[in-house]
Amino acid sequence: MDPLSVTASIVGIDVQDLAAEVLSLADILRILPMLASRLGAAPFTTTFRTHHITRCQEPLVLIETSLGRAEADFKRSWARRMRRRLQWPFSEAETKNLLTDMSRHRGDIGLALGTDCVTMLFSSLNRIDQLDRSLAGISNGVQQISFGVDRALVNGGMVMPDTTIYVDENLKNQVIGLFLDPTNESRLKDVVNIRAENTGTWLASKLEFRHWLRTPGSRLWLRGCPGSRKTILAGFIIQEALCRRIGSVGVAYFFGNFSDCIHQTPAHVLGSLVAELAKQNLDAFQALQTYYKSLHRPSAPARAPTIRRLVGLLHEISESFDQIYIVVDGLDKLHPDVTSVLSDLSGPDTNISMALTSRHEHDIQQRLLHHPSSDRVFPVVDIEHNVRQSGWDSDIEVYINTELRTNPRFQRWSEELKRRIAKKLSARSDGK
Repeated sequence: MDPLSVTASIVGIDVQDLAAEVLSLADILRILPMLASRLGAAPFTTTFRTHHITRCQEPLVLIETSLGRAEADFKRSWARRMRRRLQWPFSEAETKNLLTDMSRHRGDIGLALGTDCVTMLFSSLNRIDQLDRSLAGISNGVQQISFGVDRALVNGGMVMPDTTIYVDENLKNQVIGLFLDPTNESRLKDVVNIRAENTGTWLASKLEFRHWLRTPGSRLWLRGCPGSRKTILAGFIIQEALCRRIGSVGVAYFFGNFSDCIHQTPAHVLGSLVAELAKQNLDAFQALQTYYKSLHRPSAPARAPTIRRLVGLLHEISESFDQIYIVVDGLDKLHPDVTSVLSDLSGPDTNISMALTSRHEHDIQQRLLHHPSSDRVFPVVDIEHNVRQSGWDSDIEVYINTELRTNPRFQRWSEELKRRIAKKLSARSDGK
């Protein structure tokens, strides 16, 4: 291939990818001042460190210097301008290395910020819960005083009776509690706590995942064999989504459980997702409360929620948000009908972005990859293939090395023994 063709190939493919990586990194860096002010007052140790910035400075300076020389040539002779139009200042190998470096740095920074966002979120939620309990006590006291004044005014004939229906905190808890799975929040905390540093970093650079984050109505399926740490990756996806929960953006998630597969029906999963969103938006809560009252009419037996009505309610609630992220882990651990219901929720005509994880199972694959409507097919990310193809260590190796380095039970072992054990276990795991 002649030099001009090689240059054109680089400019057409790798340079565009490099530019996209630099722009993505710039987007992340722009939010750092705002996040730094929040983290500065936070009562916890942050994951983000200065070295995350300094490490990505070197390739950026190299790009800036080389492009500066090219710009200077443009201002000189006609011959130099023509030559620069035909020549990119880096070789193909150098461009690919820069692309890999920028992708890795962006992933490391995004991962660190994501972890800090979730930690700050849990801290804020705990403070909000404490504030809610205090406000509930104050509200009940004020309400009792208000009722007493109203009763005195009514008895005195000074005003007409107030017909407003007051909803107390107990009723709110009843509404949410009927639908919400109580184990979800604790499950997410456990997943975040056991997740080793850099586990799943490769996913942040995948075009499919980045498209899912940015595009309302998008879909994503992560599939992998047993032991491929699908639940840890689901936690990583939830962290990324929670960091984007700004303004009218909602996040709902659900973790499948083998021990309760029969009871984790479509109605149970949908109800928990709806309740999760109702906690984040007043209009969404009011819609859920209306449905709750329809199930609990006076002088009538309570009725169970139905799949059809919950699907309709979820779409109704979605109108209160600009975008909704839904992450469901372990389809193979849930009732078989859950896959069919979830696969129809998202699409180009909705603002619901759906991410699912599961094992390689024929029924799930048939439903997600062979949907009757082509615009509702789920793009698939194969975990084992990507771990092998990525330039980073596999998640299993990361987990093994982290355990050997941090677990107190192994601190008495020599570094040589730890190295030999890690090598042996990694070889046996074969990346799975």
